[in-house]
Amino acid sequence: MKDIYNKYGEVVYVDSTYRINRDHYPCYVLVVRDNHGHSQIVAFPITAYEREASFSAIVSHFVSQNDISCWTKALMIDKDLIESKVLKV
Repeated sequence: MKDIYNKYGEVVYVDSTYRINRDHYPCYVLVVRDNHGHSQIVAFPITAYEREASFSAIVSHFVSQNDISCWTKALMIDKDLIESKVLKV
């Protein structure tokens, strides 16, 4: 996943989905698009809650594991206010 991010990470798409397990934990998906237009998952963290602190921890961990400063130009999110609050710089 790290290699895929390093190769195609100019735009990262972030979204979450619910009820994929019996405990109904939200699963976030961080995706990039490759040269063929196919989605490639670069991270899929599962958290207990969809709260600002949880998403902030996800972003912090992703940033600590990947050099996003010179590569990622845009983050695409849906209308979720939690994601926009955390990603606002």
